[in-house]
Amino acid sequence: MHKKEYRIGELAELAEVTRRTIHYYIHKELLPPAKGAGVNSYYTADHLNRIKLIRKLQESYLPLAEIRKIIAPLSPKGVLEYLEQHRENVQPLASMVLVQEPALEMSYRTSSAPILYERVELGENIELHFPGELREIKPELLRSLIENCRRIIDHG
Repeated sequence: MHKKEYRIGELAELAEVTRRTIHYYIHKELLPPAKGAGVNSYYTADHLNRIKLIRKLQESYLPLAEIRKIIAPLSPKGVLEYLEQHRENVQPLASMVLVQEPALEMSYRTSSAPILYERVELGENIELHFPGELREIKPELLRSLIENCRRIIDHG
């Protein structure tokens, strides 16, 4: 369990980034500024969670401008929900795409977190994109779809 207030050095160490990176994220409006001023300034658990989320999204090769669009509207609770939802992801993040607007077929979702789409390469220049939740909700359907698509592409 982490404490609730951090000096910049503590935050940088916990988030595994440099102080300069924290200042850069603040400058780019990816993070809110520190609370307080001067030597009395401090950062919160929300700052730490947002940095973790930024790093996770960077693994998906998203530019910082796109990451800002995704995380800016999230409340501290929304950031936590997003991190929890994708903590145990087995698919490499490099093959996922984030979408901020919920898809119509996923309208049952109650979370305000963006939907994480997974990408599977089926063949040369052919990809399948699907909500990552589908892997847990309907794994057999997804497996069958991928296998059949690959079979058609290979023999087509």
